[in-house]
Amino acid sequence: MKDVTKSLSIFADPVQPSFAQKRILCVDDNVPELLLRGKILELQGYTVELLSCPMQVLRYDLSTVDLAVLDFDMPGMNGGDLLLRMRALHARFPILLLSGSVYAVSPDSRVLFSKCLDKGDPVRHLLDCIAGFLDPNEIPDFGS
Repeated sequence: MKDVTKSLSIFADPVQPSFAQKRILCVDDNVPELLLRGKILELQGYTVELLSCPMQVLRYDLSTVDLAVLDFDMPGMNGGDLLLRMRALHARFPILLLSGSVYAVSPDSRVLFSKCLDKGDPVRHLLDCIAGFLDPNEIPDFGS
């Protein structure tokens, strides 16, 4: 893990003070990818909560979250259904879809998310999207 952490340091650009301590919720049933994503986000200065089961989200205090990153294809509940349940629980923060098959997700489901990203995209793309949504000076382009 030490080698992975060292190689991840390339992503550790200084976080703007307004982003420090922003809490990001990541939900993905692929635990190795989830742990790696969490480490990258922590290196960016974010506080990260990692959940590998969508049902765990329904018991989580969503009022502490600033942004969520969800996988789509998960056992028990897909990312679209999870997003709807989170909104029903009054989640009022950006929710990003990060999927290995984002283009296989129906347009009706994709439009629910603040942004849809492919896991094959460069990590920098995810980091830039997150920073854009958390920047109080930016007007986010929801639903694209």
